[in-house]
Amino acid sequence: MDKNSLSSKKKNELLKLCQDNKQLYKGYSKCKKKEELIDFILSKGPPINQQLQASESNVGNSLDNIFQDQDESINRMFRARPPREDINKVVSEIESNIKLNNSENTIVFDIHDDHESDYTYRLFKHKFYKRYGDLGEHGEMILFHGTDKCNVQGILNDDFSLTVGATHGYKHGRGIYFTNCIDKALYYSERGNDEKYVFISCRRYNDRSNEY
Repeated sequence: MDKNSLSSKKKNELLKLCQDNKQLYKGYSKCKKKEELIDFILSKGPPINQQLQASESNVGNSLDNIFQDQDESINRMFRARPPREDINKVVSEIESNIKLNNSENTIVFDIHDDHESDYTYRLFKHKFYKRYGDLGEHGEMILFHGTDKCNVQGILNDDFSLTVGATHGYKHGRGIYFTNCIDKALYYSERGNDEKYVFISCRRYNDRSNEY
């Protein structure tokens, strides 16, 4: 957004631009003339949504560069999630397992993308690996977390959190519990109902009765 493009707009269009970005253009109403308004807008830089897009792109590129590793076998460790074929294999095994109880059982599986959380998890693994030289005694595994339908959207919105109002496990201390046993995860979802809800998540694994 330069002076020529702003000059081609009418004053009411410039006012609308400021009204749509009140946080950035706070004080625009003091500009009485079009020229004053143009200079004011230019002094504040691009609209916040454009700044956000540029910032996200810069952050993403910077983080991708951080995670680049010449050793491909190590680089795989720092991905946000396992390859899709590994996930599909787990889902297929789950479906085979639940069909043993009832051939009518089916699975509906959706991928949830959250790039900011992906970067956070990758940074965590990077820091942990640099400090300890591995990802823990049992490494990283695909684990399950069973929950009730009413909790699903909250987890998708806020991720697994100990600070957001929710019910947590206490058997091994207050925490968010995961398991490598699908039957156990199903047990903790919608008890008494046939429709179950389970998150498939990649986590560092601690062997506490098969729970994390």
